Amino acid sequence: MKHPIFCRTNVTNASGITFAGLQYNIASSWDASEPNVRQVAAADGVLSGFYVMLDGAPGTAASGRGYVFEVMKNGVATGLAVSIFDTATSGVDNSVQVPYVAGDTLSLRSTATLTPASRGFSCSFDNESSNQNLFSGSTVTYANNATRYLGIMMSIVAASPLGGIASLIPTDGVIRNARIRFPNVPGATKSWTVTLVKNGTDTALVVVLSGTNNEAVNSADSVSVVAGDVVYWKVVPTNTPTASRGSIACEFVPAIQGESIQCSSVSTNQSATNANYVGVGASTTSYSTVEASRGNHTPTIPYVLKKLRALLDTAPSAGKSWNISLRNNGASTGVAATIADAATTASDVVNVATSVANTLLSILIQGVSTPTVSVGYYAFVTYKEPESNGNFLMFMRAK
Repeated sequence: MKHPIFCRTNVTNASGITFAGLQYNIASSWDASEPNVRQVAAADGVLSGFYVMLDGAPGTAASGRGYVFEVMKNGVATGLAVSIFDTATSGVDNSVQVPYVAGDTLSLRSTATLTPASRGFSCSFDNESSNQNLFSGSTVTYANNATRYLGIMMSIVAASPLGGIASLIPTDGVIRNARIRFPNVPGATKSWTVTLVKNGTDTALVVVLSGTNNEAVNSADSVSVVAGDVVYWKVVPTNTPTASRGSIACEFVPAIQGESIQCSSVSTNQSATNANYVGVGASTTSYSTVEASRGNHTPTIPYVLKKLRALLDTAPSAGKSWNISLRNNGASTGVAATIADAATTASDVVNVATSVANTLLSILIQGVSTPTVSVGYYAFVTYKEPESNGNFLMFMRAK
């Protein structure tokens, strides 16, 4: 099955070579260390259709200033790359495919030339795999003396499991094949224990990284989820392991083949009076009143957009509401839901839309009658009718 992967950073680094995770949505700059941002794969797959959009040109006509963005696998350049120079703002590579297997790591490399302007960066990929690969990874070092939490496709780590960190599930399925990889080993008698938590209760999907190992996997246990469940990873250190960032991955097996999930959350409250935009498929620290500052860009291949769902920590209060709508190409898709009065959740399981290639995709949250502000969690389904699994398996074997 095909599913999209989205990434966004609010700035690019205007000098040298820097790196970011494959599925990030962060406000900070790219990292100087590639091992810090590597995201491990839970299952086999093939990346293709690399599309990049900057929020402004990196240079002027014939200036020679610009960027080359390239996918890295296990720290090595893959050839799946997009170059954006002078007055251009976007580019796409539909010619290169990157097969990977469970345990491989993936990242993005940015190479700046002649000090281009720092710009907001948005990209997307098409991913071919038997099920959906979910990537998450910390943009900061995990505390090695306290429990930390992050969502199942998120890059923000926090001391609380809620507060805009958890992931809302928009459709039924199974989460399995949990895998973790840290650049630094824990050390003798030390460990990290990563547990999937569902609706506030620890599940059997647990991975322990200990001693001199920097990777661990649990392929034996799985967790069923249904639309409306809330899940997140709990990361617990034992005996003060070596401080490290790290990647956590899993596989989502949809009950309806071809469905993939896009989960977003925001760790601050909305504005009760302004438009609130958030991107898709990741977490962020704040909303924006400017859609282009938070939105992601769709792949070249169209996907069906459906099953929008939203959850708030606090109800809007009597006579007040929040309108939540999925937007694409600068307009509402018609996929929308309203949370009103004493409710804290709403969904749209009726309306569907089809994405427009290489255009802005976002979620708009708009208050009505000045509702009580709240932390929010948002999710929807992207769907692509499956092709023959046999063709995918033969392609992987040929590689």
